[in-house]
Amino acid sequence: MNGMCIVLFILAFASIGTCQSVQSTARTPECLHFSSKTSGNNHISQGFGKRIPKPTGTGHECSHNLSHWLWHETENFRTWAMNSTFVTGVRDGTLHPTSFGIFMLQDAIFCLEMSKSFQVAANQLSNGSLKSLLEHEVKSYKRCGDELLTEWHIRNAPAIVVGAECQEYIDNHVNATRDEHPIYGIVAAIPCLRLWPWIGQQINLQNHQYGVYTDWVNYNFDPTYDGYKKLEVMTNEFYAKGLIDKDKALHYYAKSIEGEAAFFDSVKP
Repeated sequence: MNGMCIVLFILAFASIGTCQSVQSTARTPECLHFSSKTSGNNHISQGFGKRIPKPTGTGHECSHNLSHWLWHETENFRTWAMNSTFVTGVRDGTLHPTSFGIFMLQDAIFCLEMSKSFQVAANQLSNGSLKSLLEHEVKSYKRCGDELLTEWHIRNAPAIVVGAECQEYIDNHVNATRDEHPIYGIVAAIPCLRLWPWIGQQINLQNHQYGVYTDWVNYNFDPTYDGYKKLEVMTNEFYAKGLIDKDKALHYYAKSIEGEAAFFDSVKP
């Protein structure tokens, strides 16, 4: 086992049960690239193209409730996330601590990059409720990323290199906020915020024991969390005003939930 893996292994055991943040990144997406490895130079990532399902495509017409339609059109990605190596590993308490640590460090970078991406969207607006919501997300994701790095005793965030799956996930949100109306930054962020409590609901229904990951699962996959709803309300309001194209919204939404599932599935058991 190389030195980096030893450090991650020790840190994982030290922080399991106390890690209480979600995702983030400290450099621009263009500077991040894939290099995470385990001992023996085996890539932690298993490839963004692995077992990727297509959007469910229920054929249902989209009513005024765009967020409801987007959620149901992407059901297959939720199933993928639920069966991913990370989720099943923490669910069963069997995920290798090194893999847990590598995921958490990338998650910190994800959050920091999301904060930057939200800031790009917010800067396009002079005022209003959408700008306020975007600025709230800027602070929220920045706080989550900073807390994760602090818990893992990381001072130099740019030294963390994310995998291909995490990078593609980041890039989707960056593309939405850079190339589209700022509301698409909200649309692309909903899957992450809604998927985690949904996973918690499924896990609770299955009555699993989480072993050393019990505290982490109970906090991060909290089935009662509903913070995503304020983003859905804003999305539905903009759609009702004709300011969102549903097909474009589905593109960014599906890429986000696909990215979440692929990121979950990029770790080794």
